Amino acid sequence: MTFSYSPIFTQTIKSNTTQITAANISRTAPSNGSTIYSSGTNGSLVNYVNCHWATSNVAGLIFLFTYDGTNYRLINEYSTTATTPSSTVPGFSLNIPLNFTIQSGYSLYITNYNAETVNFYCQGADY
Repeated sequence: MTFSYSPIFTQTIKSNTTQITAANISRTAPSNGSTIYSSGTNGSLVNYVNCHWATSNVAGLIFLFTYDGTNYRLINEYSTTATTPSSTVPGFSLNIPLNFTIQSGYSLYITNYNAETVNFYCQGADY
């Protein structure tokens, strides 16, 4: 991207959904996760990730990584609370506000510490 005094704005809104059912306990070499967002040609602004458990869950962690095509970098961990959904208790949900940029060629990769069915939704926009 060339230098300019004109501000840039996001151009294309993107969202992605994925489901993870397998566990990942590594903070350095993740497996059993999923790419939740891939940056655009000029980079991207990632707004948030929403996580929702489709079944009962135990206390655990969600790991969020950046991936540059070669290396994974853990950027944050999020705690989860044990919940047993019923007709009066909703399944556990976690909303992760991000509001940060990732450069071209990078992506966000997300994993769950426990082997549970978790649905993820991510929203952002490309520059």
